[in-house]
Amino acid sequence: GGWSLLLCLSSSEQSCLRRISFSHLHQHQMVNLLPGLIGAFSDVGGGLCRFSARSQLTELDLPMKPHACGSANQKPHFPRDRSDGHFPSKAPLPVLVAMMNVYILVTSLTPLTSFLHDISVVMTNQDQYGQRMKIRDFLLQQLGPTASHESLGQIKKVIGVVLQAASANEKQESDVRCVLCFQLLTFSLVFNSSITPVVVQVDTKLTFKGLRDTFQRQITRDLILEDTLTILLRPPTHLSSETHLSLKKLMEQNKAIPAC
Repeated sequence: GGWSLLLCLSSSEQSCLRRISFSHLHQHQMVNLLPGLIGAFSDVGGGLCRFSARSQLTELDLPMKPHACGSANQKPHFPRDRSDGHFPSKAPLPVLVAMMNVYILVTSLTPLTSFLHDISVVMTNQDQYGQRMKIRDFLLQQLGPTASHESLGQIKKVIGVVLQAASANEKQESDVRCVLCFQLLTFSLVFNSSITPVVVQVDTKLTFKGLRDTFQRQITRDLILEDTLTILLRPPTHLSSETHLSLKKLMEQNKAIPAC
């Protein structure tokens, strides 16, 4: 019980997690596994996500393909550019045809708490390989300042809706007591002539499909893990003595205000 954080990476995940008994974890111990999310995004057959099979939500309700879970070898189809002169040439609507892998850290299901990393792996219909770019920079380059801001908001909204739906359909087992457990996820998004993406694949680990070589994948993974540890290991926030005094003074002032 002397350890504080266990980070099982994909190469060692199976043997690593076998040694963990969630019913005997101490409150300060963190493991990169949220059983609720692992279950929600598990494959019940043909890539169908378990939470989708249990949910009454349809593809019209959820910005996600139902068959988006399972094999990491599954390769989403790249969308075709449908902007073929349909829009007026003088003022074309800003649209995007691209695939993007984004990386999510979930630290709690109840309440749902998640973080979107600014690094992504992106590929347009002009690229043979994916490239690592900051999400904001890529959207700004492709869409301009106004539409890129709106598109970033849509990315956050889509991911939030999917995580909410997944967590709502998965109940934690009563013997799971890992208060500080967390989960790293890879969301594969497709922009099909739109500024709003659709989730086409969810991996319950970090994946870097599209990057050309192993070195790029390693560097990208290390950057994400470094920022993840910064969030997980940051010291708890405590009120300073000055803050306590200020709060006490404010309470005394409020007591002195006569009631109407």
